[in-house]
Amino acid sequence: IYSKMYPSDRRRMLDFFCKARVGEAKHFQGEMRIERPGEKGKWNWVRTNVVVNLFEPENGQIELIGVNYDITELKETEAMLIEAKEKAETADRLKSAFLANMSHEIRTPLNAILGFSRIIAETENAEERLQYYDIVEKNNMRLQELINEILDLSKIESGMMEFNYA
Repeated sequence: IYSKMYPSDRRRMLDFFCKARVGEAKHFQGEMRIERPGEKGKWNWVRTNVVVNLFEPENGQIELIGVNYDITELKETEAMLIEAKEKAETADRLKSAFLANMSHEIRTPLNAILGFSRIIAETENAEERLQYYDIVEKNNMRLQELINEILDLSKIESGMMEFNYA
């Protein structure tokens, strides 16, 4: 079986045996990789527990008891959970960046609307007032487009968007 172990795992196990033989180690516990039968380069995970049960080297007796548990499925589930967590964290960062960008995009026309609305109220010149009104109107339209785009994106993400193919 040692030839089927992952090289670094095999070294750890054999190091334990060497230490157990001279009385320097009493217990070994670890996760080991064992090559899958008939699948070169693919590994099953095994949780290994080995205990020195009897240590009488003067009588030529060293007894080890070992238990192995196949934890391959657990390790695969763990890997999937880690991947899902990383995807969720990435999605959260992207969402935060999107919200920061959208808040900036919304504030820009809103600031123009607020500023020029105040100037319109204070301006006596009718021609200037029309120019300011045009600026307010353009920014109103841009703000409405932004909000509609955000709502459309929300509908797409929730699966509520209906598409009409033409």
